[in-house]
Amino acid sequence: MATLSVQTIVDSGLTGSLAAVGASDQFIDDGSGRTFIEVANASGSSINVTITAITTSATVPGVGAVTIADIVVAVGNGVTKAIGPFPTGMYNNGSGLVLFTCSATSSVTAKALQINPAS
Repeated sequence: MATLSVQTIVDSGLTGSLAAVGASDQFIDDGSGRTFIEVANASGSSINVTITAITTSATVPGVGAVTIADIVVAVGNGVTKAIGPFPTGMYNNGSGLVLFTCSATSSVTAKALQINPAS
């Protein structure tokens, strides 16, 4: 399992670098609501990216218990898709890591990005 380094988007811009994905990868989400991943698929067919829910249920006032599901996003061949941000405590574990898997890994790359707060 690889940990993607989070790259910060700043006022002057960011090219960023993509990394090959493995069967299961992760990145650090600081809970700011500004972190997401970008997945580029050149595998020849559509893939699914699954963000693993760490908390599987929550209590909502006035509603009761609700189920929190994994996030599954289809990324077509030749498509680059941004996914996130992720609600704190639902998708990041105690170490602040968000876990994700891709249904195929050949010719699939990703990067973790964070938007710099406005100054």
